[in-house]
Amino acid sequence: MITRSALFVVGVLFAAASPILQARAEEPTRIGDMRIETAWARSSIGATSPGAAYLTIVNEGVKADRLVAVETPVAAKAEIHETVNEGGVMKMQPASRIEIPSGGRVELKPGGLHVMMMGLREPLKRGTTLVLNLTFEKNGSGSLDVPIAGPGATRPPQ
Repeated sequence: MITRSALFVVGVLFAAASPILQARAEEPTRIGDMRIETAWARSSIGATSPGAAYLTIVNEGVKADRLVAVETPVAAKAEIHETVNEGGVMKMQPASRIEIPSGGRVELKPGGLHVMMMGLREPLKRGTTLVLNLTFEKNGSGSLDVPIAGPGATRPPQ
C-alpha cells in the first residue's frame, strides 16, 4: 500500500526533475562541431504557399565549414535562400552555400538568410513541428525538430 508520505516524496522528485527534463529538451542540436540553436518555422497559408524556417548555426570547431544542403519530408524542395536589395526592390534568391567560420555563428532569420520550403506536402501548422535535415561539407548530416509559430511570426514560439 502506498502511503501519503510516499506519494508526497514522488511528487517532490517529479517537481524537482521537471526543470532538468525541460532543459534537456531545449538543448541545441549538434551535428559534428556545429551547434544548431533557436530553430523555428512560420506556419503556412495552406499547402500551396511556400514555408520558411530559421535557425542559428554556431561552429565550435577549429575549421570553417559550409552548410551545403537542406531538406525536409514536408516539402518537395528545400533551399537556402537569401533576401537581397536589387535597385530598391527586395527579392529572394537561392544561396548555394553558407560559410560558417571557425568559432563563428550564422543566423538565418526573417529578412535575411533562411530555409525556403517549396511544394509543401501538407500545411505547416502552428503548434506542431517539422523535421529539417542539414548537410555540412565537413561535419556531415543530421536532423532536428523545428517548432512552428504563427504565419506572421518574427521569432520562435514561446
